[in-house]
Amino acid sequence: MGVHYLDIKEYENNLELAISQLKEELGEDIFNSLPKIAKDMLIKERRNNLHNEWKQMNRDRFDRNMKIAEENAYRMLKDFGEIKHETIGYSTAYRKFNTISIGFQEDSLVLEHPELLLDNKIVSFPKQTVLNMKKRIKETVDDAESFKEIERPARHYAYFKLHSNGRSVISTRAIYVSMERFEESIDMLYNELNDVIEKAKEVADGYEDIFSTDKQSNLTFHFNSYYYPSPKSVINWGMELPEIIKCESFDIFTANEDTEEIECIAQCSNFLQPGVECSSLNELCQYFDNKVCILNPAPHIADIKSVKTYTDLRVSSKSPIKRIPHYLDPSVKYLLEFHGHVGVITNLSPNFRSSRTR
Repeated sequence: MGVHYLDIKEYENNLELAISQLKEELGEDIFNSLPKIAKDMLIKERRNNLHNEWKQMNRDRFDRNMKIAEENAYRMLKDFGEIKHETIGYSTAYRKFNTISIGFQEDSLVLEHPELLLDNKIVSFPKQTVLNMKKRIKETVDDAESFKEIERPARHYAYFKLHSNGRSVISTRAIYVSMERFEESIDMLYNELNDVIEKAKEVADGYEDIFSTDKQSNLTFHFNSYYYPSPKSVINWGMELPEIIKCESFDIFTANEDTEEIECIAQCSNFLQPGVECSSLNELCQYFDNKVCILNPAPHIADIKSVKTYTDLRVSSKSPIKRIPHYLDPSVKYLLEFHGHVGVITNLSPNFRSSRTR
């Protein structure tokens, strides 16, 4: 299965393109004169080549967006680590990176005609400058929404950060941006900016760099579209994985059949109960009466082969069962979701405690 589908399954719809290319390369008369068995072989080979090219293109795109998401996550966590006092506007929601983000940011310091706030202490964006970013924002939204095999619709957010002496000291809440109500969304963002600046003035402690020095502070504008890819391909775990990975405390069924017909969710449901082929995590959970525990590798795990014991696992926020029980319940199904792919944890040993996987 490819990493992502766009609007339709590509392989099922590349027949006409394959035939067109062959006719152009061989000449239509020569192609039409070939025996049927020869034409079928050429068409099949060309369709496979086209499909492999398409999969690589989407794989590269997925990898680029994953890299951007990881860089954004690292930058956000770094900002959090630098906060030494109560900071207005930061949300702990930014600590969760279960999505892939596409976005951009701009700095008010590069503007030719910035807006100055608080007696020229803050270099800000005129509202019209942000409104003029609508085309760029729309392109980002369209990119995120082009992925159709998703768990839920893409979401789009904008926020400001205020920087003083090179560090981020204030952030607005992330405001949901609707392209249908774009100006209204930007109005809400500026209302939020005014609110956090007023709150900072009231608190004062910790914000002396903004209000008590002659140096100007600057704003950065951030826009991010978040999309939620459905689990699809074993290639996200690595190439040429075995069907079963043997670990210290359990085995992992990798759902490694990378085909167009059988997605990883269907492979997992068939592994758990032969003959059952679910098409989504929700459907799988419902089929097994929500007696399903969805696990993710701990944050330090970068490679599926590094998962060895229960201490390497955490219960996913989307799991119907919110913690692993103290005793081994054979009726519970344990799934492992990692990097956009799902497998099954099986042959569990009983020596575990729920506190290890919270």
